[in-house]
Amino acid sequence: MTTTRAARRPRSTYRAFAIATYAIVAAGLLWRVARYLANWPLWGDEAYIAVSLLTRDFAGLTRPLEYYQIAPPGFLWAELAVIRWLGASELALRLVPFLCGIASLFLFWRLAAKTLDRRSALLAIAFFAVSFYPIRHANEVKPYSLDLFLALVMTSLALVAWKRPDSIGVWASMTIVSVVGVWISYPLILVSGGLGAVLVGRQMASLLTTRASSRGSDSGPYRDSASILPALIFVLATIASWAAMYLVVARPQALAAPFLTQMETWENSFPPLLRPWELPWWFLKTHTGNMMAYPYGGNHFGSVLTTLLVAAGMIVVWRKDRPLLFLLIAPLGPAFVAAALHRYPYGTSARISLYMAPAICLLAGQGLMAVIARTMPRRRTRSTILGFTAVMGLLAVGGSIFSVAVPYKDVDDLELKQIVRGFADQSRPGDRWLGFNGLMILPKVKQLMLMPWLQHAAQFHFYVLRDSPVPLDWNPDPESYVPTNGGRTRFLLHTFGYDKFPVEVLFAHIERLSSRLEASERIKINVRLHEDVESFLFLPR
Repeated sequence: MTTTRAARRPRSTYRAFAIATYAIVAAGLLWRVARYLANWPLWGDEAYIAVSLLTRDFAGLTRPLEYYQIAPPGFLWAELAVIRWLGASELALRLVPFLCGIASLFLFWRLAAKTLDRRSALLAIAFFAVSFYPIRHANEVKPYSLDLFLALVMTSLALVAWKRPDSIGVWASMTIVSVVGVWISYPLILVSGGLGAVLVGRQMASLLTTRASSRGSDSGPYRDSASILPALIFVLATIASWAAMYLVVARPQALAAPFLTQMETWENSFPPLLRPWELPWWFLKTHTGNMMAYPYGGNHFGSVLTTLLVAAGMIVVWRKDRPLLFLLIAPLGPAFVAAALHRYPYGTSARISLYMAPAICLLAGQGLMAVIARTMPRRRTRSTILGFTAVMGLLAVGGSIFSVAVPYKDVDDLELKQIVRGFADQSRPGDRWLGFNGLMILPKVKQLMLMPWLQHAAQFHFYVLRDSPVPLDWNPDPESYVPTNGGRTRFLLHTFGYDKFPVEVLFAHIERLSSRLEASERIKINVRLHEDVESFLFLPR
């Protein structure tokens, strides 16, 4: 009887962990789907991108974007293809990031199952499934969800390449994904560069070892040299593809917005190499801040617990599977070099380092398992793991309910959308719209770039472009604009407290319209302090 009970216990534990895994993946899936179907109005950062999608063709998206945005061309092309097929609704605009977010959840599940024991894998999956930033960015018109997805694909392929270094198919797959992927995700070059360095280093070490042990053989050196060729092709092809993309698209975008490096996301993300005594403090702040916010966290040491779990996981993986650790942390080397050269921010924000989410969650899961094993009696290990997973699942359910109950990032986002929609509903056949948001001269300093009215100006711009049911003229030159006399003209404008707001252009538009048409109605809607949406309706004389 004792033997039978002992045999049943592992089976019941395995079954409990399997059910818990399915349940936590389902909870993570539920939150992603709920947030997507809640159909939030675009917020400012999304609107910055979306305006270019409504005003450009595929070739135009390779040029510097509206509102000084930085985004990879492959992501923009995918977005444009979707909205030309499905229209420019919020659901259509977020479809590509959403699908990548769903695929990432299942890819991570597979990666955890292949690299960790089932208890650590369950904890890692729980971290990933309910972490806020992978869920948030899977439902935004931004490329971060694609960064995560492609990083997962590359990491999974690199693990196979480590185990099967002679597989031409694996190297070909890695090369294709990387060569194409650097046009879709800017930080993928950091992932591919780090993985490539580890894999080529391994191949070189193996080559040197084999040559030393096979001296005197005629065929050995040639065969061994050929074994490193696929790895070198992967690295060189990736560099060539990235260089072409950088020269054609990324560099012009960066040159058009050099002041963006002054913003907080960038400014504090570069290592203080000229003040080396500050490096230890910079490392500590960066690696206990928002970069490590899994499942939750923040700056100012808000993610210190996750950092400690990751450190514990690194120790365990170092002892058990060093190649896995090398591949997981490989992108950090190129990322640090890029930050030292002031070319890409390091840490400071989870979104710009979302490509590190797989490594952070895997190591945190392994680290938590190590802490549980050391601090809990063996008989309570299973219940502790399942209890943690249940808590994470409840967080996902709560997040799903909140996403539906409060379907906006800011209530002002919803109000702006409804305001423009209301004017669209009042339009008649033969009407014409003139739109104006006063950003003929955009601010170029970090303080103004973070002002809410700038984001609202972009949102207003997007909704007017998308929702106008009649012909629209956006910010035309007042001297050359000729209003039609055959129908009504509605002049829609977004005004805000900006010292460079072109009041003279605004007055010129009103004067031009008044000279040809009869003023009929003026509506002024306050959005927030010193920020309004106004409508002037002009009738034919």
